[in-house]
Amino acid sequence: MAGQGRARGALSVLRHHAGHSGFRLSHSHGAVMMFCIHPTHLEPQDRARITRLKIKPLSLQTLPDIESRIKQAEAISLKLWRRTIDRIDHIQSASAGFKGNLMSVGLTARAADQIATILAGADILLYNHPPEDADSWQERMQTAQPLIQDWQWDEEENEGQQCLTKLYSSPITPYGREEKTIATMILEGLDSQSGNFARDALKQIGILIKDYHSSQPYLLIANNHEGLSRVFKSSKWEGGGWITALRYLDEVKSAPLPVRFSGVLSRATIIPTPLLPQKGE
Repeated sequence: MAGQGRARGALSVLRHHAGHSGFRLSHSHGAVMMFCIHPTHLEPQDRARITRLKIKPLSLQTLPDIESRIKQAEAISLKLWRRTIDRIDHIQSASAGFKGNLMSVGLTARAADQIATILAGADILLYNHPPEDADSWQERMQTAQPLIQDWQWDEEENEGQQCLTKLYSSPITPYGREEKTIATMILEGLDSQSGNFARDALKQIGILIKDYHSSQPYLLIANNHEGLSRVFKSSKWEGGGWITALRYLDEVKSAPLPVRFSGVLSRATIIPTPLLPQKGE
């Protein structure tokens, strides 16, 4: 895994064991390389700063020759370092070019910086000069397609989307009846003719469907409600944390006035039409 960060002073390296951190950083610009056998789950804010690279396992055909391969790597390692220093202009040019191309396919500047640095490092070892035309840039970027796709997914699956998914996929048992997910209840509540039961049940847990009879329905999510506290209990959004998380989503905003949820008055967050559950998905 490669990470970008800020550090000051020296890097302290610690041996990792269960329940303890593996390294500490102070504050100066720098890059960190970490190795692990069983990587842990990364939250969106960590994935935005750490690029994971997976080493392919050795094939059975290469195992007998592994010692000679290690000796060969040792023999040329200093030459590779020297090549990198001598051709720093290549790295700078390739890094800038890859970053521009990556941003053109929708990656953020941070994501493009990380992947471009990795591509430029590979480029200096495989080629004698940076790409010279658009086709060459695209061809050399092909090896990074899995990373690009992961980043594009992470951009979509941000903190707000994860929180909304948790909300929609959580089960409830309205008035002791059949257990259903909140998403299912919302879809039922959007039916202006037969959705009264679902709309009333959702209000009991702090969710109000507005304009369900129109083409632009939206939700009001209570900022302080015991029903939602139960939904998010033991998650990282408990204790009202869902408010901040949901507002990472585009067009999500605070309702201008307090709202009543079955008699309970609370400030609320507006979830617009495009973010509502969709039928058939």
